[in-house]
Amino acid sequence: PQKIHSKPTSRSGGMIIFIFLLINTIIFFDFNDEIVKIVITFILISIFSIREDIFTDTKPLNRLLVIFLASSIIIYFCNIYLKFEIPYLENLLNLKFIQIIFFILLISTVVNGFNIIDGSNGHCTLITITNALLIFFIAVENSEVNFLYSYTPIIFLAIFFLCFNYPKGLIFLGDTGAYLFGWYLSCSLLILLQNLQNSISEIIFLNILFYPFFETVFSFIRKIYLKKSPFKPDSEHLHLMMIDYLKNHKKVENFNSLTTIYLLPIWITPLVIIPLIYKNNYLLITFLFVQIIIYITFYIILKKIRFTKT
Repeated sequence: PQKIHSKPTSRSGGMIIFIFLLINTIIFFDFNDEIVKIVITFILISIFSIREDIFTDTKPLNRLLVIFLASSIIIYFCNIYLKFEIPYLENLLNLKFIQIIFFILLISTVVNGFNIIDGSNGHCTLITITNALLIFFIAVENSEVNFLYSYTPIIFLAIFFLCFNYPKGLIFLGDTGAYLFGWYLSCSLLILLQNLQNSISEIIFLNILFYPFFETVFSFIRKIYLKKSPFKPDSEHLHLMMIDYLKNHKKVENFNSLTTIYLLPIWITPLVIIPLIYKNNYLLITFLFVQIIIYITFYIILKKIRFTKT
């Protein structure tokens, strides 16, 4: 993703955030706390992501397999289990073995999605902050005091990092930062939903983390359809096509920092809508389809512009 930047810039932002988060966790929390398990388990992923940030020589498939492994570990140690009430799928998803596989895929999809969308200044971090604020809102509305105490530091760390990353891009998240944000938010949200069992629909996970989740799913399907390897990066991701549009079609100089602004309807809409409908399962499902339509509309328009230009 950093190929669009003209100056060499450090990819150590995520490593710095993780170090602060790790120190905070060790000092203020008991080893049995779920937040500790989330942070400690991430060390496994960070071994590969830090190597990628420094040497850029790790294979995407190897990183994916490590995320699968870490996801299975966190599900086991946090004993994550939800009672699904999704029409037509609840009987299948409530089977313990199926649910474990489903959660592994769910977490891994979101984590990889955050890494995919980390391609322009502030993009991944702003999306992280808006998603984190929605999770914070759900926790506040349900008086999850202990969860809020352990969860809040990631919001302040993301905001602090944003000051150096947007709009100038003085430092980058790197794979470690993108993976960390995706890991922390997806695992925390699953634990929160487990704490709120039967009081809020599980579908809200997809509503809140829609953009990184759908970016991964859509990209996987697209590459399979085009007979490309789903594990190799390309320039057909939504934010990269927006960068191409702003840079080569609109001839905008600060195209890097404007990409996130132009994609505002995709990542800001949940922050506005979800607080109004989060208690209604059918409205959440409806809104999920609206989110899909918004994303695909953007994609089709940008794809058409790129095709017309070429």
